[in-house]
Amino acid sequence: MSAMAKVSKMFNRHRVEFLIPLSIFLMAFLLRAVALDQVELRGDEVTYIKSGLIYMQLISQGKLPIPPYVYEWTTSTPPVGFFIIGLVVWMMGYRALPTPFPPQRLVPNPVDTLHPLWNREVWTWPKDQIEILLTARVTDVIFSSLTCVVMYYLGKTLKDRKIGLMAAILWAFNPLSLLLGRLALLDSIMIFFLTLSILTFYKGIQQSKLNLIILSGVLFGLTTGSRLFGWLLVPIGFFWFLGLAIGKYLVGLKLGKTLTIRYILFSLLTVLLVGIVTLVAVYPYLWPNPVNQFIKPFTAAERLHGTRHLGFNPYFLLQLVVKQPGQALEAGATLTMLEIVFFALGIVFAIWQMIKARQILLPEALLLSWFVVPILFLSFFITTKYWHYPFIVTPAVAILAATGIDRVFQGASRTSLMLTGAAFAVNITSVLMFYPTYRYDNFEDVIIGIIPVKLGVLILIPLVAMLLLSVYFHSAKGRKSTRRGSPLP
Repeated sequence: MSAMAKVSKMFNRHRVEFLIPLSIFLMAFLLRAVALDQVELRGDEVTYIKSGLIYMQLISQGKLPIPPYVYEWTTSTPPVGFFIIGLVVWMMGYRALPTPFPPQRLVPNPVDTLHPLWNREVWTWPKDQIEILLTARVTDVIFSSLTCVVMYYLGKTLKDRKIGLMAAILWAFNPLSLLLGRLALLDSIMIFFLTLSILTFYKGIQQSKLNLIILSGVLFGLTTGSRLFGWLLVPIGFFWFLGLAIGKYLVGLKLGKTLTIRYILFSLLTVLLVGIVTLVAVYPYLWPNPVNQFIKPFTAAERLHGTRHLGFNPYFLLQLVVKQPGQALEAGATLTMLEIVFFALGIVFAIWQMIKARQILLPEALLLSWFVVPILFLSFFITTKYWHYPFIVTPAVAILAATGIDRVFQGASRTSLMLTGAAFAVNITSVLMFYPTYRYDNFEDVIIGIIPVKLGVLILIPLVAMLLLSVYFHSAKGRKSTRRGSPLP
């Protein structure tokens, strides 16, 4: 058999597992890449691009990116995210930023109190400056699109393929995911490593593979190395384990046939240890004295000013469902109505199923911890009202919402398909109608400016979605016919 015949045979055997992730990636990438230059500049984008290029310049000179070679801002923020952005910009041939970058306004903007001289309207910049910014933004577009693929595998691993597919589509169209996935910021890079870390960890304990658990620790280190918010994986894992231990030893719930509390604890400690080593390895600022240097970013005046001690702040909880006062124009609620409704139903079904079966369901417990712990931390300890902080819980919400959709429409195949399709259509249309961009400030501008620009997306996205559904149902039909035609034992 020739090599091409072997490849063709392998493709035919695994075409579903090849086409579904590819279609998800293309759908998410297309949605984020369209009209990328129509999104106004955010202040931190310049900082991350500048930091990344400084890192690349120092490394090319054989110097370590530690003081006094870098300015103070880069020492208080983990470097993985802007190093990746800087690497992409460097590889595309940009060795330094134009001066000034970004271009200055001819007339100062009195509304922009932080940077009144910056020209945030990217579409009016010189061509070379637009190219640098778009190169950096494409990095986040790719990572955000890859996260949609990870969401498919995460939902498939925790539940099944149908849940994974719906969760990936929900997260691909989440407004905050769309917005942050089109900016040269660190959030999309962090969430990619975070979801991949949880995926490899769960597969590791599921299959009892130490190499996957170690890989999860490396990814956890890269998560924290992208944004300090990544350390929230520690309390998420701790309270997940605490819930499992309480359920088993105090309530008497069953854990499962193969897993034990001791093995889960060993796995979590392994991830934590490997993650700390990875963080120190990728964060040169920590090398002289890792403990003291790591404490400094958390004790900086800016962060202490943004924290509180045991005082409840409903801002982030409300931000999940409705836009809060003081936000920028481009930011809306974290979740769409479709996600909110079915996420609530998913939580109810998960808790009810555990009570009914008197058994701890590891996926549901993990997803609940993933949502509850960050929201409680933000509500009790953070006073800085940054609308993008709840972004860390959106993957858990998408999977629980997909579970809610599946449970509500379970057992009614045609009705399920019609209602779910209608819900997705409403959700997708509402998101595309108010596509996350900074250029349009009122409804008239949205209708006049957004719809023509996004016409290609409105046509192509449903085609990709139809391809996804056809591949899935074709494979399901094939499995069903195979079971019917199999001989009796």
